[in-house]
Amino acid sequence: LRVVMIDQGVRLLDGTLQARLDNDRLVLERLAFPARLRAEPKEWRTSEWVNTNPDAKGGSLVVTGDWNLFESRGIIDVVLHRFPILQRADRYAMMTGDLRLDAALPDIAITGKLTADAGWFDLDMLGGIPTVDSDVVVIRPGEEQEVSVPLGISLDLEVDLGPRFYLTGYGLNSGLV
Repeated sequence: LRVVMIDQGVRLLDGTLQARLDNDRLVLERLAFPARLRAEPKEWRTSEWVNTNPDAKGGSLVVTGDWNLFESRGIIDVVLHRFPILQRADRYAMMTGDLRLDAALPDIAITGKLTADAGWFDLDMLGGIPTVDSDVVVIRPGEEQEVSVPLGISLDLEVDLGPRFYLTGYGLNSGLV
């Protein structure tokens, strides 16, 4: 299997799928993609770690779960190990961790913990100061606002950017602590 979204930097190549139907359930026994370095990170520290460190090799993305076709509900588990989830000329991210998508449509709960094994984001590629899209509503503590949405999405993610995540551009050459 192959899933490629070049403009987003997503390259899932050489995938394998094991799935079966069990009455009204689709059982995803294993959807797996090996880590493939397809775009060279331009940031020198990230490039050096990815290309020379043995710990940067042998990564994978593995998805398992099941989906009830008639009830539109299911659970999907995603395990990443040293997997380059983002590979672009201006940004790169190799991640390790676990995610769980628990869906009972129209509600979806996403939970998990991810760590950046290596990463880089070039701020110069933004072309200006970032802004929030008009369809994003920011609610500050103490404010109450009822918003009607077609999907109820809850997100409880812990993301550790680790010691090898760098920001460059606009004269900045920095890591995050």
